[in-house]
Amino acid sequence: AGLSELVDGGNTFEGKTIILDDDIDLYQVDENGEAVCFNPIGSYRKETPFKGIFDGQNHTVKNLNQNTWALDNGYYYGDLGLGLFGKVEDATVKNLVMDNANISGESAICGVVAGTAYGDCTFENITVKMFHLGYLLLLDKMEDKEETCGNHAAKLLHDVQARGIKTSVDVVSESSGHFAEVVVPTLKYCNYIIINEIESCQVSGNTPRDEN
Repeated sequence: AGLSELVDGGNTFEGKTIILDDDIDLYQVDENGEAVCFNPIGSYRKETPFKGIFDGQNHTVKNLNQNTWALDNGYYYGDLGLGLFGKVEDATVKNLVMDNANISGESAICGVVAGTAYGDCTFENITVKMFHLGYLLLLDKMEDKEETCGNHAAKLLHDVQARGIKTSVDVVSESSGHFAEVVVPTLKYCNYIIINEIESCQVSGNTPRDEN
């Protein structure tokens, strides 16, 4: 969080190199036991980009957590630039492993490593172990038809798996036939799916058991 504060304060680190000396676990909880959101390094909204070199030395950053409804961190519906880095410009990020990153919400531009990148940026030797697509059926653009995989959610998961990354999906309950229309094409490209018994019946066509 210290680096985030320095960049938000106007230090772009242009011409300088930040070296990660050890693995970092970003998981924290607040007084209510809720996971704390990580403030990105560099901000799109504040126009404070990171412009230096970030060398992870093949260390792991795990448990990055962010969402667009975390008002305490100043991120809300329609904000841009979520990720480990919110905004990079003419920067290099390299030799880094990202594990168990969770970025959720809607109407935000985000990426596990960088939400927005401007100018001549370089990303090299970066490993991501798992990609999670959350709130399917609240992501209108992901539901749009797509020729090769059925819809854009399925195409995204297909492309992620093609890079050797495991995928997972969770969904929002919906009682119409639209549920299966959106969810079924994604199953082929999903390593894990998080659904309840009602949702699984909507996908399979089975009837939930009655009260007897």
